[in-house]
Amino acid sequence: MSLLIEGVKEATREQTRLLDVAMDCLPEDKHDWCAGGCSKTPLQIYGECAGIYAWAAHFLAGKAPLEWEAFMSRFQGTTGLGEARVLMEQAEAQFLAALDTIDESRLQEEVEPGFGLKLPLGQYIFLPSYHTCYHSGQINYIQTLLGDAEMHF
Repeated sequence: MSLLIEGVKEATREQTRLLDVAMDCLPEDKHDWCAGGCSKTPLQIYGECAGIYAWAAHFLAGKAPLEWEAFMSRFQGTTGLGEARVLMEQAEAQFLAALDTIDESRLQEEVEPGFGLKLPLGQYIFLPSYHTCYHSGQINYIQTLLGDAEMHF
């Protein structure tokens, strides 16, 4: 197995853990809170991160492109964090399994995963963990808006 792919898997696991910690530090009654009345809720953000893992697994499996909104709807319609966590665990496992199928010789291959992106496969596989890291920061910021300025790891 490629050291790069192993690094991606470790980064993915760590970013998911940090996102879980961030969600655990929010009061449960704020999981559906919408800052400013126009932002995504923490639960929607969490669902999007799970969806990106599943989207990437779908792409890495070489399956036909999907319509974004229809695909993501299953991750945005959860009734609570417990249900969202089940989807996250499944999506993360799918993504990690898809990473195991990548031959190291393909890491320099240019791919077009959608959204106008064109980049080497070795860069693309980092995007889901980068995405989760970005949103973990948003959840942490929401936590501070709600009065909890403590750093949680």
